[in-house]
Amino acid sequence: MNVVHTLKVIARTLNVGEDLSTMLQSVLERLLEVTNHDTGWIFLIEGHRHQMVAHHGLPSGLEHRSKLMCEGGCWCKDKYMNGQLKKAANIMECRRIERASELGRPTKGLTHHATVPIFAGDRTYGLINIASVDKNHFSNEELEVLETVALQIGAAIYRLKQEEKKRELARMDERNKLARDLHDSVNQLLFSVSLTAKGIKGKGEDTNVNEAIDLIGEVSSEALLKLKQIIWQTSTEELEDGIVAAIHRYAALIGIKVNVKGDGNVQLPSRVERNVWRIIQESINNCSKHSGEKSVDLHFDRDESNWMVSITDFGCGFSPQDHSIFSGDGFLNMRTRAQEIGATFNMKSAPDQGTVISISIPLASNEQNIFRTKKERE
Repeated sequence: MNVVHTLKVIARTLNVGEDLSTMLQSVLERLLEVTNHDTGWIFLIEGHRHQMVAHHGLPSGLEHRSKLMCEGGCWCKDKYMNGQLKKAANIMECRRIERASELGRPTKGLTHHATVPIFAGDRTYGLINIASVDKNHFSNEELEVLETVALQIGAAIYRLKQEEKKRELARMDERNKLARDLHDSVNQLLFSVSLTAKGIKGKGEDTNVNEAIDLIGEVSSEALLKLKQIIWQTSTEELEDGIVAAIHRYAALIGIKVNVKGDGNVQLPSRVERNVWRIIQESINNCSKHSGEKSVDLHFDRDESNWMVSITDFGCGFSPQDHSIFSGDGFLNMRTRAQEIGATFNMKSAPDQGTVISISIPLASNEQNIFRTKKERE
């Protein structure tokens, strides 16, 4: 095995990669090619969830969409989650392979695999698993190469994530600029129209004209309120004072009272905070539009492994058999935002029994100190 050649090939692939899944798939295939191993797979792990983002040469009993690979735990993941996996491990029996064998699925004689954590500095991203038929031992040289490649992959993932953060900051700046422009231009124009309509109302004797002026005033006032909502939904600056303050301001804007239970003043990663805020915002909007109620209960809670938020209204509710609800943009947007932060999303309702929307965000052990309330940080 030509170690220098291996690392050069991998480095070139990582340096030009922009799409993470495509890059990791290419790296894995090249790694297996130059090391003469039969199969491999890469898990990216966030919170307690793992995703197989690349694989090559898997036996049919461990095919990509198989629940054996995509669901449940395994020894390598358990060690990774417990902080016990610091370097390439030689060799780990595979619980997933064992389960496939027990189910009578073909595994091509695989019994063991080497496993290597992917990290950059103190940031951990996932695992590389490498295996070959009838191989139950990897040499120190092989393990060193795998560790070096894992470090290269970790650095590349860190680079891509930093680039995405920069793009996200640029998008946020553009959104804030748009929100300010809307406020300074269209908002003022609509306000002027509304004010003018009120000023000339009743000055003429023509009933039709006065009715038209009334309509202009009503439409411009409604458009003004809608524009303020759009500005709130577009801008990211509303979170500068924290998520609870933003919720109260927005709810007051659309005439909804929010009863907050628990301490929502938590220190959140910005991506999590923005998505949680948008889900709550959409829930408040739904209450205003559909429930017939003017108040909602917002409950924050946390246990050792999850941060939880629930939004409850006691309005008219809806039937779970009403599929139009679950195919609407509002529901789909909330569910998508929850998925983006690795959270579970649930919505429960029944006619005349209100609606409860809940999200649960799993926390990795190294994130526990991030999700702290303001009181805990002091």
